[in-house]
Amino acid sequence: MRISNSKSFIFLSYPRTASRAVRSLLDPYSSISSVHVSQITDENSFYHHSPAAYVRDVLSEQGKDFKSYFSFCFVRNPEARVASLHRHHVAYARDSERALSVDEFVEKIYKQQTSGARSKWPYFQMHLPLRYFINDSGGRRLVNKVYRLEDFSSALVDMETRLKLKFPAPDPRWKGVEPVVDGRKGQMSRASVEMIREIYSEDYQEFGY
Repeated sequence: MRISNSKSFIFLSYPRTASRAVRSLLDPYSSISSVHVSQITDENSFYHHSPAAYVRDVLSEQGKDFKSYFSFCFVRNPEARVASLHRHHVAYARDSERALSVDEFVEKIYKQQTSGARSKWPYFQMHLPLRYFINDSGGRRLVNKVYRLEDFSSALVDMETRLKLKFPAPDPRWKGVEPVVDGRKGQMSRASVEMIREIYSEDYQEFGY
């Protein structure tokens, strides 16, 4: 997550949507940079994947108006995003924790989402559908723009134009992003794909996946 007071923008990092690449491009313009959730302090309580409502409330406590900023984030094909979440899970699984297969991972997400219960599983917050990240508790959208990761290059052109930014050359727009946009959907079973399509049905419909 990044906030710029001089350029009046808020970038919200929806998990596994090339957030690190976007943050690095925005760093030169940013007044506030997020930290890992384990490192938040009274001075900086913005963590990397802070949802819009949380950012709005923290800014309000600081006497700032969320609506005065241009707020935006990226969304990604849900199957590719879940595949990326699974790779993250495998990479960071504790020694005492058996890494789940991709189908087991999807099934766990599905059961938690459809039960409606909160969970302490680290990936519970990370795999929530986009609406939980960008809407308030009443279902009202808080962000001004949602870009598709699959349109990363044109999205950055729009950001440069809209916010009067200049990203460095050589153009980094697809470096580290293009090869992973489609994820590893082929590793999933048909049942897993159907569960993902049910969980993220709104994202499929709104963003044309």
